[in-house]
Amino acid sequence: MEKRYPILRVLSVIYKVLGGIVAAFTILGVIGSCIVGIAGGTALGELERELGTPLPGIGGMLGGIIAGLIILLYGGFAALFLYAFGELISLFISMEENIRSLAQR
Repeated sequence: MEKRYPILRVLSVIYKVLGGIVAAFTILGVIGSCIVGIAGGTALGELERELGTPLPGIGGMLGGIIAGLIILLYGGFAALFLYAFGELISLFISMEENIRSLAQR
């Protein structure tokens, strides 16, 4: 049986690869956010000590963890939906092939 819809097959692979790339960048973003939050909190603490007054804002480990969780949720959903859309295209192609093979019998 001939393979039909080559462009849809390519799009399926592209969406799956994009989902993996977004997942990798999400993990890097979470790690980077935690590192920057800790480093920024340390710098903010030193500035507060030099000025002798407390500065508003959330920083340090808590700020990094909160930002990391937001990045993880958003990036995780984006990666999941991209990968799932690629799988959905593959599912429709498989369904079409199955129906076509049953119709030829």
